[in-house]
Amino acid sequence: MTTQLERINWFLQQPRMAFVGLSRDPKSFSRMLYKQLEQDGKELLIVNRLADNIDGHPAFKSISALTPVPECAFVLVGKDQVPGAVEECALAGVKMVWLFGVTGEKEVSPEAVNIAKEKSLPLITGYCPFMFLDSAPTFHKIHRWIWKVIGFYPK
Repeated sequence: MTTQLERINWFLQQPRMAFVGLSRDPKSFSRMLYKQLEQDGKELLIVNRLADNIDGHPAFKSISALTPVPECAFVLVGKDQVPGAVEECALAGVKMVWLFGVTGEKEVSPEAVNIAKEKSLPLITGYCPFMFLDSAPTFHKIHRWIWKVIGFYPK
């Protein structure tokens, strides 16, 4: 896995993944992504320090509480919490982390990127996961097409 697109494809092929910071708000981006991947048959594990369960699914206080620790994790916490969440994922043995961003890497915490580099934790940074899901609603497929046309789609 050397290109960003190869990392993305590997990540999305994993049958089991964590959602670090899954929102309790049913209208949030993280919840929409969670529902889409759940419909796709993925085993999804919730990490949320402020909840015991979300929609009847158990929520764990930390990624290290998951047994076994999943291969990959979406980190969807507030910007000030991203570096700590990335470090916790690395220490727990997660093999890859996705840091969401709509407009590219400029939205991603440089501190989190440095922590990942220090811990040799591969990151996917600055991409909307919906863009890469064949099962996603049409709007996201249009987003993918536009990014391909303007040259922002990863290679």
